[in-house]
Amino acid sequence: MELTAFIGREVELKALRAFCDNPSRSRVTAIYGRRRIGKTRLVMEAYRDFQVLHFEGLDGASSAQQKKHFLKTLYRHSNMEAHRLASTSDWEDLLILLAEHIAGEPCVVFFDEFQWMAAGRNELVSKLKFVWDNYLVRNARVHLILCGSISSFLVKNVIRSRALYGRIDEIMHLGPLGFSEARAGFFASRSTREALEYYLVMGGVPKYLELYDKRRSVRLNLIDLCFRPGAYFHDEFDRLFVSHFGKVRHYRNIVEFLALRGFATRDEIAKRIGLKSGGRISGFLENLCLAGFIEGYGPVQNPESAHLRRYRIADSFLRFYFRFIRSQKSQIGRSPEGLPLHQALPEKRYHVFLGLAFEHFCYQHAHLIAKRLGFSAIAYDYGSWFRKSDLSTGAQVDLLFKRADKVLTLCEVKFRERVGKEIIEEVDKKAEALSAFGNFTIERVLISAFPPSDELNDEGYFSAILTVEDL
Repeated sequence: MELTAFIGREVELKALRAFCDNPSRSRVTAIYGRRRIGKTRLVMEAYRDFQVLHFEGLDGASSAQQKKHFLKTLYRHSNMEAHRLASTSDWEDLLILLAEHIAGEPCVVFFDEFQWMAAGRNELVSKLKFVWDNYLVRNARVHLILCGSISSFLVKNVIRSRALYGRIDEIMHLGPLGFSEARAGFFASRSTREALEYYLVMGGVPKYLELYDKRRSVRLNLIDLCFRPGAYFHDEFDRLFVSHFGKVRHYRNIVEFLALRGFATRDEIAKRIGLKSGGRISGFLENLCLAGFIEGYGPVQNPESAHLRRYRIADSFLRFYFRFIRSQKSQIGRSPEGLPLHQALPEKRYHVFLGLAFEHFCYQHAHLIAKRLGFSAIAYDYGSWFRKSDLSTGAQVDLLFKRADKVLTLCEVKFRERVGKEIIEEVDKKAEALSAFGNFTIERVLISAFPPSDELNDEGYFSAILTVEDL
């Protein structure tokens, strides 16, 4: 299958290609990020005109099987004598053979899905440290790239490992493409409105964006991709979770609980899944955060407060899956032609979902919003604002900037087709509640998916109004 054009990642490409410009010193790069995010494609794009020795781990294989696969790949790259390879079954010996093959020639050694190569153990990491120090650094001009989709393994067992401490030159956490990159690369023939809608549903995961059929509307694409038997996204949640977390049920229980509740504190999550609020629940939450499935956040006035800290689903597709696909799986299975649009995506529920997704979109693009509003040169904190007493009231602010120049930038986020003067009273209530901050000036900003009404513009109430086009 022909690859689509490579989109975005200019900063990461520049960092990787720096080795091509100066291959006189060996270096190590660690890359991690969720599956489908484009890690392998990024490396191959960066070094498409350079020698790359690509070794890939096997999902679910034993340590012995990983070593055997490594041997076969090394033989293909090197044409070493088969008997030398057949007598080698220790990671240290295998890595020394690799170093001998390189023999001083500039090249990239790419260990893809490194957590599978290591079979989830630390043996490969410790042996790699020895061979790196005693062979590769001394005898080769090599860029070693350790890449993996199980972020918890890459972070805890590689990046934070004592064995590789001080040896990793570059760390890349590859996240979703930004909306501007996705818009330009995948939706050239569709409107900004449609591009935003699909982005709110699927996020900036390159694989998910590539599936979009530009000849059809967003909602017809969603029917084809999500609501027909055998559709790509019908079982995507299960594939993601098995590849990341195996059969450990606690991870799935946490995500399912957050999908049901919207958000929850660590203690509420621990109680729900039957764990004490201690180290184990913290480990589960950290691993889910590293995978990009959930995120923790606190109120902007006290972001590190353990008492107020909440967790919510961060992945766009997971939010959509739990809201619309999972609850209709049995009906999808019984419908050869797929569910009709009005059943798959009921208009009112779908619009509410898009509104909440747009709020999260703005939260993720907070630094760009600060830049567009002209205060990015000033130190600021940003996040939600809420107090425990406000959980069931309208006095919560979804995006608030607390600035070093003693200004609070209150952002009201709306996904309505029409935003009129009625919004003023709503924002006034929120601004009044912010008096708890003390002596701050409050600037009111509207961020709208669509242009506001002329009467609202004429009021001059907001200090700035941003639309999706501005972002």
